[in-house]
Amino acid sequence: MDRDLRLFLTRLFLLGLPVLAAGAWLCDAKIGASARQGVLFGGALSLVNAVIGFLLLQWGLRRSSRALLGVVLGGFLGRLFVVVAALFLLVHLTAVDPYALGLAVVGFYFLFLVVEVYTMRDRLFPGRSQEKKR
Repeated sequence: MDRDLRLFLTRLFLLGLPVLAAGAWLCDAKIGASARQGVLFGGALSLVNAVIGFLLLQWGLRRSSRALLGVVLGGFLGRLFVVVAALFLLVHLTAVDPYALGLAVVGFYFLFLVVEVYTMRDRLFPGRSQEKKR
């Protein structure tokens, strides 16, 4: 496993697990088990989506700029369809709260996107993070 992927996964888990645990606990305490399941499924779905997106981006960065653009746009559309299909199946085949599921997916998506941007910034511009500390 390369350094960037290890850093990305570490940041995802260090930031995502406490938020996931707090969200699941709050939903269970205030709304019920179906909301807790929605938060857990939404967090897991967003986590898998973020890791796949990061791996596609890593692969695309080693290719030409045209291939990178194709991977970014194609990967985004492909992952979007998979996430929508997974959400549809989860809502219709399980007893999860659809509102908790939707909010968790959107919230974790943006949280993990911030982690991805910071990790890619550190990779593409390694001196930037050091300049801010001085």
